[in-house]
Amino acid sequence: MPPLSVKGFFGGIAAIATAIGAVYALLLTLGVLQPAPTPTPQPLPSVVTPGPVVTPGPVVSTGPDTLTTRAVTNVIGMDLSEAEARLRGDGFSSDPVPQKGSGQPTFQVVRTDPPIGTQVPKGSRIIVFFAFGE
Repeated sequence: MPPLSVKGFFGGIAAIATAIGAVYALLLTLGVLQPAPTPTPQPLPSVVTPGPVVTPGPVVSTGPDTLTTRAVTNVIGMDLSEAEARLRGDGFSSDPVPQKGSGQPTFQVVRTDPPIGTQVPKGSRIIVFFAFGE
């Protein structure tokens, strides 16, 4: 079968549309179909009546938006892997950073940035400082 050209394709579409139109005209002539009624246009109102004026009231804040923000989870003293899992579970990502000279056991979390309890957007990256070496 030879490839169909654009001209041939649209010529075929035109032939089908012509055939459908002829069948429609025949069905109207035979009374099988009734033409759709033409809607009567309605006049537009000449005067627009204004509605009541709404004055916005004061906006009351109830604190941080807990739907989009969350307090940084307390993971201090946890093992690094446990702390990262807890933060992930609470909707945060973590960025571990080793900290020497803390005096804590290796891989124990010594602090976070931002600090625990700080309200931050969900999905924020929390820097987790963990003990490493002396």
